[in-house]
Amino acid sequence: MDRTERFYTIERLIRSRGCVSFAALQEELAVSRATLNRDLLYLRSRMDAPIVFDRHDNGYRLAPDTRDARQVHHQLPGVWFSEREIHALLTMHQLVQGLDDGGVLGRHLQPVLDKLRAMLGASDAEPAELVRRIKIMSPFKRPCRPGFSR
Repeated sequence: MDRTERFYTIERLIRSRGCVSFAALQEELAVSRATLNRDLLYLRSRMDAPIVFDRHDNGYRLAPDTRDARQVHHQLPGVWFSEREIHALLTMHQLVQGLDDGGVLGRHLQPVLDKLRAMLGASDAEPAELVRRIKIMSPFKRPCRPGFSR
């Protein structure tokens, strides 16, 4: 299990059980004591997760929102990609986009491009900017003219 999966697992366990002991988290994640401490610290400091230790229940829980004591409004960010996954997404986007510029396959490839753009960013401007700034260079590209010879 990588670090990102551990973050989501920690939050899911605390949300589902209400209060989870350190030992239960450590057993569920199969990590060392130091790793779990680092993960909890990272969630609190960098992800602003309101994870607090409850001495009475001897476990970790999500602190309620200060505006509404009954609700916890915190949620981890959506999808995270590793460097290799982003590279794969950008490569896929460029390959699909270059397959058929306005030709026969264009309308069939558009849903795939839309899905890739959605995965690259939340707003329409984000993936466009990302694609504009990063170009995956292919070794060569042979021009392919529409039509066929006799």
